[in-house]
Amino acid sequence: MRYQKINSQNFAWYDLVNPERADFNEFVKKFNFHPLNIEDCFVASQRSKLEQFDNYIFASIRLPFFQRQKRQFQIQEIRVFVGRDFLITIHSGYLPEFISFIKNIKTEGKARENFLRSPQYLFYSILNHLVTAYFPMLDHLGEDIDKIEENIFKGQEKLMVKEISIILRNLLDLRKTIKPLLGFSEKLLGIDHSFFSAELKIYLRDLNNEVKQVWTALENHYQVLKTLQSTNNSLISHNLSDRIKTLTVISVLLLPLSLIAGFFGVNMENVEFVFGSANLWLLFILMAIVTLGVYFYFKFKKFL
Repeated sequence: MRYQKINSQNFAWYDLVNPERADFNEFVKKFNFHPLNIEDCFVASQRSKLEQFDNYIFASIRLPFFQRQKRQFQIQEIRVFVGRDFLITIHSGYLPEFISFIKNIKTEGKARENFLRSPQYLFYSILNHLVTAYFPMLDHLGEDIDKIEENIFKGQEKLMVKEISIILRNLLDLRKTIKPLLGFSEKLLGIDHSFFSAELKIYLRDLNNEVKQVWTALENHYQVLKTLQSTNNSLISHNLSDRIKTLTVISVLLLPLSLIAGFFGVNMENVEFVFGSANLWLLFILMAIVTLGVYFYFKFKKFL
């Protein structure tokens, strides 16, 4: 377990990275945490949660971490215990935004003074930092969607099938984390706890608005991409239909030629018309007339 303690005038912040149960026992004894919350710290959850107790608040938050090599999001969790004079964060160490937040506080005196006002304000600051980190992700996804739209109408429909699938998967992963976060931020606003001041409620209301903005932007991207996927599939189907129509026309044009060639290809020794070079040219002319007749019929019916 990697463990660091950051002290301020009013409280202590304990940041734990991949702790074992035995390592966490000293905090359990010191702060009297509920056994279910302890269990939540060591078991992966499917949604973000927020629970209120007499002496602390427990939060478990699911967040995305983008793997550039695989071009997909991996879900990470951070657990937070907030009390009157302490804050404990537990995570895996694979959240770049949170790691940069800690480094900023440790190295920047102004940031330290600003964020370490109280454990409750630090809790809000962590949430705010993690939520605002969604916006660059969404901007990047928006740029990818714009490129997909441009390439679709450049005739690269087949190449865009895989790209659309990748971006759609990433949007679905984000939906899995942001949708529960909406309920989480709403519930956080409704907490009536003695150490949540009226001033802090204003910040929490702003946090809730940011989560809603993230969700709205995500839904817009999702709807646009679904529309582009439908358009791309329609263009691919249209191109396929054109190729099938072309092959069908060629087959129909060859059908009378095959019939004529087959008729004159049978053994007819007693038929004088079959013999002679002049008659052979008449046969070619007949084939050409039939072929042109079928072609102009298709043009008249607007099949071509």
